[in-house]
Amino acid sequence: GSAVENEVYSVLQGFDAAIFPLATVPVPYNGKVVGAVWVRIHLEKHLPVVKIKQIVNRTALISIAGFIILMAISSLWTGEMTSIKREINNIRGNPGYRLSRRWGIFGYIAESVNKMLDTIESEHTKREALERQLRQKEKMAYLGNMVAGVAHEVKTPLSIIKTRLQIWQKDLAAGQKENRVISDDSLKMVIGETDRLSALVNKLLIFASPIDKKIRPADLNAVVSEVVGMMNEDVHKGSAIIEVKPGSELPDVMIDQASVKQVLINVMRNAIDSVDGNGKVTVSTGLDVDRKMALIEIMDDGGGIPEDKLENIFEPFFTLKDNGVGLGLAISYQIIKAHGGEITLQNNPDKGVICSIRLPAKQ
Repeated sequence: GSAVENEVYSVLQGFDAAIFPLATVPVPYNGKVVGAVWVRIHLEKHLPVVKIKQIVNRTALISIAGFIILMAISSLWTGEMTSIKREINNIRGNPGYRLSRRWGIFGYIAESVNKMLDTIESEHTKREALERQLRQKEKMAYLGNMVAGVAHEVKTPLSIIKTRLQIWQKDLAAGQKENRVISDDSLKMVIGETDRLSALVNKLLIFASPIDKKIRPADLNAVVSEVVGMMNEDVHKGSAIIEVKPGSELPDVMIDQASVKQVLINVMRNAIDSVDGNGKVTVSTGLDVDRKMALIEIMDDGGGIPEDKLENIFEPFFTLKDNGVGLGLAISYQIIKAHGGEITLQNNPDKGVICSIRLPAKQ
């Protein structure tokens, strides 16, 4: 407005921290106003600093107070969290231990943890009771199958022995001389059937005590090599091939060597039988890193096992052989289980069967 009206124009502008006096002066030329000059002066340095100091002081006081409160809350929380952590560590050693009562948010946390522990303990107790019932039922079913199998295996040799004794009794009653009644062949038959019963009883005793507790560190590759050497004597009678692929830098295994060798013999013999003496059996060793256990895999290229029979393969007296007793794999399962290991059988997608045996490695 000053340039148009040819008048000096001044105004005082400002905000909390500063004041800006503004003056505008018109510039005339040949009687006409051709422009204007304006000047603004920043007077911040000339303002009273009392108000600024008050703001700064109040801000500092609020900041210091907030910091102190924050430190107090942090110290309180740290102490409570440390206490809760210490009590949780006590729970690891004593599952019946519970967190102490607290106030506020920590009281809610402690109460929730205690309720959770009570629920877990209750469910654990129920699960243990159900597991005991299930194990008892499994034992009874297992015992029933065992008794049925024993009765079946014992029945035949006892029947042969009884029949032979009845023949001898009848001939003696007819007045024949004893040396003519008891021939060498009939006597060998009775002795053979008696030995068969004795062998069956010895095998059944393994179920009661699968290992003789002579657990010692052993070189797994050396154990496998020894068994393969023994089996090669039988393989040479046919045209089957046993290939060994030993793993490197394997840790020792904690085993009863005699029992584990018996397992390897049982499994390898089954593998050789499955290839009918004309195939290949591969025995490899290694380390199951995830489970920290030594691994033996025995693979054959035979005909495999029917899928519906796999789940029964380790049951006593279950066999796929015409002349088999069905105790070899059952005993092998008990031996490996007694070592804290695992034994599984599965069909190879290509051909044959893979038997995987895992044994605890020396730590």
